[in-house]
Amino acid sequence: MIGGAWKMLNPSYGNTHAVYVKFTRWAHNGMWAKTIQALDGLPEASLLASLVENYEDGYNQRQRVQKYKDYLLNREPENPPA
Repeated sequence: MIGGAWKMLNPSYGNTHAVYVKFTRWAHNGMWAKTIQALDGLPEASLLASLVENYEDGYNQRQRVQKYKDYLLNREPENPPA
């Protein structure tokens, strides 16, 4: 799910931020990979794999952007003022 799509979750799942936090924790600790492997061959596995892959792609992109921003903010100026 991307951005506002988390808000579309059924309220019975609870607070959307809490669901997002759990989803991301499980993505980072390998829980989703294990779950997808256990569901191998079922239609749910490909849907879940797509959701996790989309999250990881976005996360990796944000990490690259942040590293580049940090580089730009911390580098020495090429022509320092005299």
